[in-house]
Amino acid sequence: MENEFGTRLYAAMRRKGITLTQLGDAVGSHYNVVSGWVNGHRFPQFENLVKIARVLEVSLDDLCGVRVPPTKEANAQLRQIVYECADSTQDLYQDLKKLHRDVQTLRKWAKKYGITEDEE
Repeated sequence: MENEFGTRLYAAMRRKGITLTQLGDAVGSHYNVVSGWVNGHRFPQFENLVKIARVLEVSLDDLCGVRVPPTKEANAQLRQIVYECADSTQDLYQDLKKLHRDVQTLRKWAKKYGITEDEE
């Protein structure tokens, strides 16, 4: 059987840049114990799970692989955010297109009237 907890623990340690020894020191366990957690030979007690989650700045759900399906309300909120971002992005795109056209026009005028960037 795959050691999912150990895999998630090790990944969180890597993201945080923490070694076995450092995590052990932070939670009050020997690095061999932490190695056992990572390798799937042991599983930490609840108190240590909480300490690990705090040190690695991850949730217990993420550390233990708990997947909670999103609620309808959460999905609706996410959908609304996506739509608002899409609208904002479209507005920004239109503004950038207009700005680009304006810059091209200014460059043409500058060339026509011999204006260089060195002049003020």
